[in-house]
Amino acid sequence: MSTEFKSPFEVCSAFNEEQLNIIAREILDIAEQTRLSNTGEYDDRYTFETTLHGRLRQLFIKLSHDAGKPWLTLASTGMDYVPKLNNIPLRVFRDEPRSPRKRIKIFNQNEIEKGQLVLLLEDYDEYEQSNQDLYWRLMVVAPTVIGIGDEIVDLEDDFKVALAGYHPINNSLVSLWYSDDRVNNKFQSVGDRLIQEKPIERKQVALKIIEKQKTEHSDK
Repeated sequence: MSTEFKSPFEVCSAFNEEQLNIIAREILDIAEQTRLSNTGEYDDRYTFETTLHGRLRQLFIKLSHDAGKPWLTLASTGMDYVPKLNNIPLRVFRDEPRSPRKRIKIFNQNEIEKGQLVLLLEDYDEYEQSNQDLYWRLMVVAPTVIGIGDEIVDLEDDFKVALAGYHPINNSLVSLWYSDDRVNNKFQSVGDRLIQEKPIERKQVALKIIEKQKTEHSDK
């Protein structure tokens, strides 16, 4: 949980952390499956993100039909689909909440979201202090990577899910929550099949540092 920003559970009573972690597990399974299956000659970040977008849309359509999850509905099933968690609209992106690349899309509120917002307070100063009208983005955050020499290695090995609440007037990030990093340690059966078909070696920073230290020590 970030201490820089307010917790979504403080500013919006409709959110439930257990429900968010249930959704996060499903999202993270699909993100990992998609990463492992998009490793061909013609795959790049674009093919990964378009595949992920389509699969997540299908996921939310499926979840919205789950009788055991009445708290999750779908306001729109189009390409710009809009899930609703306890009637709060959430739009889903693959991005970083603190510095999003898709700023135009993320900061744009569609008609469903606009219809959900209450009337703005007449006093802007008072409204600026209010968090009840934030618009919300559920984001798939990719592993952090750095370059070591000619290679790209992971600082973090896993995807994670973030719930970000933005101010509807100035688009500042007000509220932020990250999923438990451990929720994606267990893949579903389809994920296991993809792993067997297209294994990927993911080199860890710690391992690279140890190897470098051994080399430097042996040279002395």
